[in-house]
Amino acid sequence: MRVFSLIVLIVLFAIVIAPAVPPAAGTATEKQLETKIESATIYSGIAQVTSTGRIDVKKGIYRIVCEDLPAGFEESSLQVEGEGTARATILGVDIIELPGEVSETPKYKELKKRLETLEIARDSLQITLLSFNKRQEFITSLGSQPFKERKDQEPLDIFRVQDWKTLMDFLETERIQVDRAIYHLQAEARKIHEEINWIKAELNSMQARTQWKKRVVIECEAASPGHLDFDLTYTVANVAWSPEYRVRYTPVDDIVALTYNSRIRQLTGEDWKDVSVILSTARPQIGAAPPDLNPYYVAMLRARSYSLGAKSNLEEETDAIALKSGAIAKIGDELHVRGGSSAYAPPTAPVAQAEMAAGSSDFATNLAIKKPVNLDSGADPKRVTVMQKDIKGEFSRFTVPRLSPNVFVRGSFENTLGVPILGGAAEVYIETPGPGGKGTVSNFVGRETLSSVVAGEEFELHLGADQDMKIEHERVKRERLTKQGAKTTKIRYTYKITLESFKKDSVEVTVQDRIPVSNMKEIKIEKVDLEPKPDEQREDGILTWIFEMAPGGKQEITIAYTISFPGDWPERSLNIE
Repeated sequence: MRVFSLIVLIVLFAIVIAPAVPPAAGTATEKQLETKIESATIYSGIAQVTSTGRIDVKKGIYRIVCEDLPAGFEESSLQVEGEGTARATILGVDIIELPGEVSETPKYKELKKRLETLEIARDSLQITLLSFNKRQEFITSLGSQPFKERKDQEPLDIFRVQDWKTLMDFLETERIQVDRAIYHLQAEARKIHEEINWIKAELNSMQARTQWKKRVVIECEAASPGHLDFDLTYTVANVAWSPEYRVRYTPVDDIVALTYNSRIRQLTGEDWKDVSVILSTARPQIGAAPPDLNPYYVAMLRARSYSLGAKSNLEEETDAIALKSGAIAKIGDELHVRGGSSAYAPPTAPVAQAEMAAGSSDFATNLAIKKPVNLDSGADPKRVTVMQKDIKGEFSRFTVPRLSPNVFVRGSFENTLGVPILGGAAEVYIETPGPGGKGTVSNFVGRETLSSVVAGEEFELHLGADQDMKIEHERVKRERLTKQGAKTTKIRYTYKITLESFKKDSVEVTVQDRIPVSNMKEIKIEKVDLEPKPDEQREDGILTWIFEMAPGGKQEITIAYTISFPGDWPERSLNIE
């Protein structure tokens, strides 16, 4: 058994502070301290945890033993504090590592079982994904089928325009369904993959340790009888939280309710029961100081001779450079570290107050979870609500009719939550009146990805399709302007976009479409006619119109252009429509 001392924090237990006195003669009385986790402040990848316990004492010297802390806690972070009715003085704190077989621990077995379950789920998802990918390939090949060469037949002779439109409508519906299914399956696969990697890392970490159990021993002297309440605060790895959002849009009132959720997972080796949790946006792992920028010297490296067993001049120079760069380097028999100690000492855990916890500053925001959290180590991630608030914004509509027959609602907002919005996924719902006008019905319309937004910053949200607007995109004409066998082939295209509003109020609508752009000198885009003229026309051919649509209003857009290319080039060799 290996014993080493770690003096952490000497605190006077007192209602009346006791003066320091030399230990009394005699053997210390050993008492077992059972603790319960009271609070945890979660950072990115680590957490600061406080466990508490109480013992009753009489006058005398005590050896208080605690074996409740997880094996992976950071020893240098341990702080011991307390108070009580007894007058007492902490004389010292020791941490004893007890050897044992890691694979026989309950936590190791639990993680192995969880890993096997996740791997089965992963394999099942992969089989399903493979099936949908095959279906996606088939849909793609089906779309090109009419253009495959056939003997003595031109593609347009065997596949008419109406057939093509019918096929395209069918393929679009099928492709959307398959793409949506693949998207959800891939998202689920990523979550499972992350959790598998998480558990594997923890198992590897446990296997790498020859000691798996730690015993904390607190030496103290009680000057009077009473009880002592101990707080043991320490940091532990393998804890993380990630933001998730739920957006509820009520079109009648043009109000968006934003629910700020968090998904928490932990593999600390101890279960959390009714724990007060604070989520911190601080990132202590990046350190407090910026990195040093070293000079950049360009030189020719050449081999140098050295005797067997001795370090070459080049190796010695490399060690010196590594030391300058802020790395760990061994020179001679000494180990030199530049850039400070690797020990981590996060700020004291703040006290939860409503939604934003005390201790928040320009450097970090602490979000207090209102309800105590129950989360076993290695269990499925738990979703908890951080806050919910209505946000007001400016609403407009956006549509790309060539790609979708829908007009989408887009809102511009200011982050008035008082806390940062961290990047994460958001589920978007539309709130509509319930049957008979009683209550509301939530309709899931899709997912949105939010970027990080600081408090007071503006951001955009897409809120699904507006059912009171209609958009159509059709090709009204395709005509060949040159005869067969001419030196140049010219084809004229004419498209029409029709936008209709059935709303009771005026709304702003942004419409986007495109004209082709040639990247070959032999292919030219000529006689481009746009009616009305777009508000913006980019060099890559993207066109943008902005309309103020009156109630019951209708707007048409006409797009026409001619594509010309060498007459001996077959049309099927080009990606023209």
